Amino acid sequence: MERCTNCERLLSPGMMRCPACGQMVSTTSGKIGYSSYASGPFQQLEYRHGTPKNINVASTVTSRSLQSAQKLSTLLISAIVIVTLLLLASGVSLMYYAGIIHPTQLHNQATATAQVLQNASRHTTATAHAHATATVRADKADKKAAAIVAAQATAQVKAAIAMQQNMYARSTSGKPAFSSPLFFESGTDKEGEADWDIYPTKDGGGCAFTGNALHSSVFQANYYAPCIAHGLRIHNFALEIQMAILKGEEGGVIFRSNAHDKNFYSLRLKTDGIYALILTRDDGHTTPLIYEKSPFIKKGNGQANIVTVIARASTIYLYINKHYMGSASDHTYSAGAIGVLAIDRQDGTDVAFNNLRLWKL
Repeated sequence: MERCTNCERLLSPGMMRCPACGQMVSTTSGKIGYSSYASGPFQQLEYRHGTPKNINVASTVTSRSLQSAQKLSTLLISAIVIVTLLLLASGVSLMYYAGIIHPTQLHNQATATAQVLQNASRHTTATAHAHATATVRADKADKKAAAIVAAQATAQVKAAIAMQQNMYARSTSGKPAFSSPLFFESGTDKEGEADWDIYPTKDGGGCAFTGNALHSSVFQANYYAPCIAHGLRIHNFALEIQMAILKGEEGGVIFRSNAHDKNFYSLRLKTDGIYALILTRDDGHTTPLIYEKSPFIKKGNGQANIVTVIARASTIYLYINKHYMGSASDHTYSAGAIGVLAIDRQDGTDVAFNNLRLWKL
């Protein structure tokens, strides 16, 4: 126990003031005291002398806890530092990848893709160019081949025409077996006169020498008036005559006529430029062997055209105004008389004939 330093009164432990005189009581570090009145396992006692009867478990636990906490704190800080460094490193890496590596990869990929596309484009262009070149070459080859074929065909046609023109020249170059201006019935045939049919018809037409020409005329629609020279019967021949359609539409020459003038061939001209080779059977049944239009025919009424027929066996060659028109082959008639005719289509027809020449072949 302590005493009051002022009045020497005994003081109870822990008293801070003297109850008798009110003097403050001072305490020293070497005396027993209580630093805390806290209860529980962490209550701490201090002793000045001797060893405490009980070991302070709470202090040991607390110390160990603090040490563990310090270690945990150190580990946590280390972990945080490591994580931060990793994050910084990953961030830098990400920034490096995003800023440098990835753009470079994209650039390289884009460059490679562009190169592939460029190569593909070049290949496509080259292929298209090759195809186009091949097409152009093929077209040129086709055109060249077509031009060659056309030239050959034209040459063949020209050669055929030249051959037919030469045949015309040969067939009509000698002295005719019969010739007449047809001003009237006359001729130089060795057997005498041509013996033309001269007759009138009920419609006012017929066959007659008038106006310095031999006229065949018919004035009934869909009829024809044949004028046959019965004295001029021939097999192979060249016949040439001049004709002018004065009225109507159609006229022509007859050859190889027989069976009372019902069966024959005829070369017919129309005022619109049409010409035809006709086979006639049984006085009116006709079959066209040739039916064409020619620019060499002088169109219209009153126009004089020279028609020529060359018959060799079964082949018949036609010429108008000394131009080759065409040919046909027919075995129906092989010989017969010659003549002329007019055909009435609707308004009556009158045809005048002059300058007949006939060559035997």
